[in-house]
Amino acid sequence: MVLYGASKGGTGAAFHGLRGGWSFVAADPILSDDWYEQNDRDYHFTSGGIFPKSKQEVFAELIPQITERLTTADARSVLITSSRSPQYSYVVETMRPLSDRLSILSSTNPEINKHPDVAPKTIYAQVMAMNSLLLGMSLPDNFAIIP
Repeated sequence: MVLYGASKGGTGAAFHGLRGGWSFVAADPILSDDWYEQNDRDYHFTSGGIFPKSKQEVFAELIPQITERLTTADARSVLITSSRSPQYSYVVETMRPLSDRLSILSSTNPEINKHPDVAPKTIYAQVMAMNSLLLGMSLPDNFAIIP
């Protein structure tokens, strides 16, 4: 089984995959509300006490639990992002403590200009990652640049 999601679905795939110890593929997950609150007038309606905790707080609590529990032999997972996405720094920084248990693939595709471009422009990598995880094939360790 491999959990999959893109954008906020990627947030869910990453959260539940990490929490349950399952493999996942997350395409440019939103792991922080900061960018949308600061640059896009809270487009996702996350500020103002609507949610009991921010995504940053949820993942900040989850990551230390995972680093204590998981080993490098546990389920591998893949995060796909792009330095051309405003979510890039949040994804890389949030998941840095788990970099020995994850493959982070960063696309340099020039057609990626914003967050919503990442998922459709990296479908080939998402399918490759899902198939590799399902078939038990090796994936790049830590961080890799992809087209």
